[in-house]
Amino acid sequence: MYSEGMGSSVARKAIVPPAESRGAFQETNPNRRAMGRPANGSSVRELSLVEIRFAPGDDRDWLLKVMGTPETYVKLRNCRPTDGSPPGLFRLLEISCSSVRFAGLLRELRQRSDVRHVAVTPVAPARWLLQVESDLPALCQGIFEAGGTCVGCRLLSDADEDGRISWRILAPGSEPLRALYERILKERPTPSPVVHRQRYRERSSLTRRQSLALRTAFRMGYYEFPRRVGLRALAEAMGVSRSTVSEILRRAEVKVMEGLHSA
Repeated sequence: MYSEGMGSSVARKAIVPPAESRGAFQETNPNRRAMGRPANGSSVRELSLVEIRFAPGDDRDWLLKVMGTPETYVKLRNCRPTDGSPPGLFRLLEISCSSVRFAGLLRELRQRSDVRHVAVTPVAPARWLLQVESDLPALCQGIFEAGGTCVGCRLLSDADEDGRISWRILAPGSEPLRALYERILKERPTPSPVVHRQRYRERSSLTRRQSLALRTAFRMGYYEFPRRVGLRALAEAMGVSRSTVSEILRRAEVKVMEGLHSA
């Protein structure tokens, strides 16, 4: 099922596919493909806030092992893909637990076949920063290939009364989302995934420079997977230093995420 709203409106239209096509990715607005296109016909990627609800499935991600450790507090600080063949996934966790539990957890992580690298930084008594590079999960790869950014980790979501978890992402366009939807449908066929999509409107809290940096980054492929350009190319395009464009993007991304969480 696919539904769509506009702006920050709570009201949404929903479509329930007929039995013979249940699970198909559907548009509620037949003019959606025409939206966001200028008069000259060139394509402009529309930024959307998407919520996908689907069955948890039989995940064997190492993060679930960390979260399931008794008397352990876990906060996900960063998550991003890494270069390489095949690509991996880097995650930075803040973990609070006893030294004994952490030592056991660390030992088990280093023995896992899907974990490539582990690094630890003590930050306080009974608190650590844990850096882990692992194999890239298929669903996470689908998000990155769609040019999306996770607002929240699907592994940190609890299932609702329908047996589905909620996954919120920020993504450009609709075509890449179709491929992502099909990937989820293939791996989580029951119950059928439900998609809510609304066009993301720029928040007034973004400065003109931050707005320009985000648009430039999207246009040049900075948020694609793999990235088509790096900070150096963005800095040259904007006429600033790498450190400056990095700071502008970071502040803009924080504002965007804060706006999505408060929506």
